[in-house]
Amino acid sequence: MGILAEMKQPAFQRVAEKIREQFLHSGSAAVGDRLPGVQELARRYQVSVPTVSKALGVLQAEGVLETTRGAGIFITALPMARATGILPRGRRLGFIANAFAPSVAQKVLAGVTRTAALHGCRVELAMTDWDPTEERWHLLNMAKQGLDGVIVYPSVSPAGVPHYLADTLPDFPVVVIDLARPEMKRPSLVFDNWKAGLDMTRHLLDAGHENIGFISLGDSRSVSDRLKGYRRALASTDQPYREELVGDGMEALHDKNFGPLLDRLLALPSRPTAIIAPYDQFARYCLDELDARPDGAPPVEVVGFDNIQTDEWRHRFPTTGPDFYNLGERAVDMLLQIIDSHASTPTETVLPAPLILPPNALVPAEASRLSLLNTPNPIPQ
Repeated sequence: MGILAEMKQPAFQRVAEKIREQFLHSGSAAVGDRLPGVQELARRYQVSVPTVSKALGVLQAEGVLETTRGAGIFITALPMARATGILPRGRRLGFIANAFAPSVAQKVLAGVTRTAALHGCRVELAMTDWDPTEERWHLLNMAKQGLDGVIVYPSVSPAGVPHYLADTLPDFPVVVIDLARPEMKRPSLVFDNWKAGLDMTRHLLDAGHENIGFISLGDSRSVSDRLKGYRRALASTDQPYREELVGDGMEALHDKNFGPLLDRLLALPSRPTAIIAPYDQFARYCLDELDARPDGAPPVEVVGFDNIQTDEWRHRFPTTGPDFYNLGERAVDMLLQIIDSHASTPTETVLPAPLILPPNALVPAEASRLSLLNTPNPIPQ
């Protein structure tokens, strides 16, 4: 029995498909209609509430559903019904995205679907839960179903584990975006995270911070490139690189417990007055953890990346502005070029990720007050 026959479709994907068939492809639904609640859907499909929530996240990323807090789940668009056999002509492209950052995936998907439509292509979506094995299953399945090519927003493999893209379907057209690594051996589109790390660190140095912490994230390509930019910025101002100021955030992210990581950094004799987080949501988790401490927390500025902050967030902080919509557009153009040319040279295209500062961002004129923060930590070691 082949590997595809042995694998089972994830539960949330089955639920998403049932919702499509029952509500979106039935011919009786209209834009603006409200679906049953999450609890009712869980009972109807005999699955857990988290499974239903994940399925709804897939459909929201496709742009066909919208969840409004306190109001319900509403249909925002109707795809062409499979039952009628009416499907767009042209190529069939796949987009595999991880659910790690759904707001980012949704922006990329919007660029993918718009550009694919301009080329007369149909896009089929699969979402994974930061799981390379699940991601590989979707790639194999899309190839088996006859898709012409796939765009992959990859998950991060554990350190030391070869990534499946290095040897899975090497002749099948694939474009890897954002988190691509050279060992994947695929054409890719990435953001200039080296410069993003450089610019962010220089901003903090200009604001008067001398001890700047950095939170890495396993072997994530984007975060690793930012760390290189961080080190270059320190060297350019004769600041020493101190390994104790760099902590890996994978365990904190996995356990959803950011306290021990922050405790370790803030207990250093010369503790950081600023911390560079891997991305905006991680920065938000850190700030929420610091806010929740009953005795308060020492003053520390936390910054992030990717510009996913919303008006609902309590804190606004420096970030970067990668254009994820354009990333999706460029990925479709690259994939179609590969399909047409029957060639797949593993070239890499680098896109900008400019610094974005909020109105209340610390400026160099305020730096003098930070001198009080750069004193040894009185907490006993």
